[in-house]
Amino acid sequence: MRLALSAPGADTPWGLVTRGRATVRLTPATNNALSQARLRLTAEAAQTRWAATTNLQLIAHVAWVEAQTNLVRGDLALSARQVQTEWGRATNARFTAHWSTR
Repeated sequence: MRLALSAPGADTPWGLVTRGRATVRLTPATNNALSQARLRLTAEAAQTRWAATTNLQLIAHVAWVEAQTNLVRGDLALSARQVQTEWGRATNARFTAHWSTR
């Protein structure tokens, strides 16, 4: 299953988004591969009451581990050209995380 949303501009209760795009892809298990999910969010600009960003990109991937059906592995990558909060600002910000759960 694949779901794609596009918002040239959006004003939501959580904040403002300019040229936002979201893609979700769910892949079921087959004989050759395990189930997995991928989420990708991008925005030219985003603003909430906590922060403002430009060129925002978030990619999350979750997959079951082969031969261990009760173990899930995940990866997250978040980046932005500029980030500004009331506590400071940064350019070319990047955050990555990797995890596994049972």
